[in-house]
Amino acid sequence: MSLQDFIDKYKGKRLDFDNAYSSQCVDLYDYYLRDVVGAPIILVEGAADIWTKYPTDYFEKVPNTPEGVPPAGSVMIWNRRYGPYGHVAIVTEADVNKFKALSQNDPIGRETHIKEYNYSNVYGWLVPKNLEVSEPIMNNDLQKKASGFDRIWYAFKFNDKLPEEAEEKDHYEFIDWVRSNVGRAGNWDKLCIKAGITSNSSEVTVDELHNKLYKAEVVSEQSEQLLNLRKEVESLTKSLEESTKLVEQKEKLREKWYSLYETAKANFDSCKQGNATLQKKLTECEKKGELTWGELITRIWLKIKGVKV
Repeated sequence: MSLQDFIDKYKGKRLDFDNAYSSQCVDLYDYYLRDVVGAPIILVEGAADIWTKYPTDYFEKVPNTPEGVPPAGSVMIWNRRYGPYGHVAIVTEADVNKFKALSQNDPIGRETHIKEYNYSNVYGWLVPKNLEVSEPIMNNDLQKKASGFDRIWYAFKFNDKLPEEAEEKDHYEFIDWVRSNVGRAGNWDKLCIKAGITSNSSEVTVDELHNKLYKAEVVSEQSEQLLNLRKEVESLTKSLEESTKLVEQKEKLREKWYSLYETAKANFDSCKQGNATLQKKLTECEKKGELTWGELITRIWLKIKGVKV
């Protein structure tokens, strides 16, 4: 299947090659491997991982450079600064400054469509070995590349010196300036990711980023407060449960003590009553002159011991 046939067949559709996680950009890539390249499918966690995990026998790997231009049919791969999992798409046309690609799930949930990109956050591209490379549709000659360099140079030098007049020390200063800007651009991308922005970071305004970062900080602070509140509630619940157990234990001990008290009181009352009865009988016997107290007690004791009297 040719690239154009592939575009005609799948453009406008939602592709889910593995029937997992709905329509992802990697699903489009998997269909491209099967239908156009004829390569085996290699499972990856995110699109960015394709840069290091791809069927090497079927592709030529080309890193992104300022002067590089991918041919139509190349597999373009973004790093995780573009999004949490990176991105992958199929190039349809390109020049040194921008390119168009058949893309899916960019923005999130979007079906396959043709979208224009710049080269920000791009690892590079994979060129299928069976691809018939043609000239890019957009202008891609050396003059345009040179003019792009000149525009960057003028931005650095403020038109006080032409590029062809530059000395060696100027080139070193220029390189340092470019590296500095690249570093700051990388920090900008990191802030965009922190704010939850997964679209092209070069299109984000300062106010938009500030507002999203502020909301992200507020949400983070509120989440932390809720977490602390939840911990306090859990601690109070645990303390309440322990207090309830102590109350239950105290109630059981009180009931046990009361039961023992009632038993002891009953025994005491019984002994008291028996003693009064015995004393009464002894008094009656003594009055009748039958037995003295000592003799009666002795006879009771002997009877208890089983001795006949």
